Amino acid sequence: MYCEECGTKNVEGAKFCEACGAKMAIPAPKITVTEQKRAEQKTTEPEKSELPKTEPTKAEPVRTEPVNAVANTKQVPAKPPMKTWQKAAIVCAIGIIILIFAAFKMGQSYYSPEKVTKRYMSSVQKEDWKEAFSYLDIKKSKFINVNSFKEALSSELGYEKVKNFKVLQGIEKAGRTDKDSIGLTRNMKVYYISDNSSEQQDITVKLVKLKKKEFLVFNKWKVSPETLQVSDYSIAAPSGTELLVDGQKISAKNIESTEDGIDYYTIKSMLKGKHKVKITSPYIEDAEEEVYPEDGGYEDSLVNEITIKPDIVKGLIKQAEEDYTAIYKAAFEKKDFDSIKALFSSDKEVQSRIRQNYESLLGDMEHEDGTSITKLTLHDFSGEQEYVLYSSIFLQTFSMKVTCDYDYTSKNWWTGELEDQSDSNEDSYEVTYQLEGDKWVIASIYLNSIYYY
Repeated sequence: MYCEECGTKNVEGAKFCEACGAKMAIPAPKITVTEQKRAEQKTTEPEKSELPKTEPTKAEPVRTEPVNAVANTKQVPAKPPMKTWQKAAIVCAIGIIILIFAAFKMGQSYYSPEKVTKRYMSSVQKEDWKEAFSYLDIKKSKFINVNSFKEALSSELGYEKVKNFKVLQGIEKAGRTDKDSIGLTRNMKVYYISDNSSEQQDITVKLVKLKKKEFLVFNKWKVSPETLQVSDYSIAAPSGTELLVDGQKISAKNIESTEDGIDYYTIKSMLKGKHKVKITSPYIEDAEEEVYPEDGGYEDSLVNEITIKPDIVKGLIKQAEEDYTAIYKAAFEKKDFDSIKALFSSDKEVQSRIRQNYESLLGDMEHEDGTSITKLTLHDFSGEQEYVLYSSIFLQTFSMKVTCDYDYTSKNWWTGELEDQSDSNEDSYEVTYQLEGDKWVIASIYLNSIYYY
């Protein structure tokens, strides 16, 4: 016997397949071909009275073979019972689906704008400024850091500590140029009470939705710094000085323009609140001031408060004496301008102007009629610093006084003969020094003529 389900051979009379367990079909009784034909003939043979009489014929022998009857119906095999590990796998799969769904809902809540705002305000309440700063949608820089953020937010809160708070929300769409933003913002209204007041106050915390997602699934919200941020803040400082903001040196790359010896620095981005501005140099008294930047603001008050150090002023007055003496000595010795060129500014216009003045002084030392200066002594110098409005701190002007004693030959008006004479004059002159590199040089000077007849 062969199984109709799997084709496995089984022993005769088996009720179930020993391989697959299917129920075996009951075999039909075996009949011969002759018996089958007789049965068919019997069903089609007419009544005996109706058949004509014929001669009997001799039947030919027929070979008989067994024939199996085909079952008219197919029985469905019974399903085997579910195994334990299959049941456990189904339970685990359902549990995992439930856990994933629960985690997704918890993540949605944790990264929601309301929860982000609450965590941000909670860190502010605890004065954990480092954590609070991490919620800002801003890049850290020289003037944007935890300390400047603390000052900016404290200024916005009126320098009061948050005691408790409550977050409400609103929603609006706003355009954004930030490449990490998709343009959706939420304004969260926060009501709070400070330690110093029982009156309820409020601030608006603006959140920005970024393109980047948390765990590739949850929306990422950051606190917009626009209410705390300042753009294009300018500070004026004398050329040649160093400008520091909150102890950080401002690079010369930040100089937007220079006018009348004043450099105008621009800080592209910084946070609001109190900042310390300092202007320093080896030649000046340090000038400091507290400023509160605003968008497009401008600070130049320090320029008018800067003064040269007293020892520098004293040294320049002494230098004015020495340089004036050197110039007159060179003229007395009939030296050309190039011999004293190093005393003056390298600016070509300055040198051209002073050269003309010096050549005029050379002419005073000897006249065409033969009269000349035969001895020259400068002494009793004195001087003081002059304040020049809108002048660079490194253009220092001094008003000097000097006594000039000189001997000369003079032509007698009556006889025409040369006679030795002497005279003394008290003159004043003005000299302006300019700092070039680390050296003070003359930018302007008045050279007095020496009159004799």
